[in-house]
Amino acid sequence: ITLAEAVERMVSLGIGVHEAAGMASRNPAGVIGAGDSLGKLEAGRRADICIIDDAGKLKLTVIAGRRTGKK
Repeated sequence: ITLAEAVERMVSLGIGVHEAAGMASRNPAGVIGAGDSLGKLEAGRRADICIIDDAGKLKLTVIAGRRTGKK
């Protein structure tokens, strides 16, 4: 299962899309010891992002300011 699929599954089980997205970003960043620079959109942090819809489906990924794909 991919992280995007996990977010979609969590949303389908009733977890809010914001909470599911947070679980998919903050938790992994913390596990690898990068919670101070990754896992949130905030000044001074790396801004790689995934755009998801209200159902938790991945729509767009941006890494280092460049679109890398669309599911």
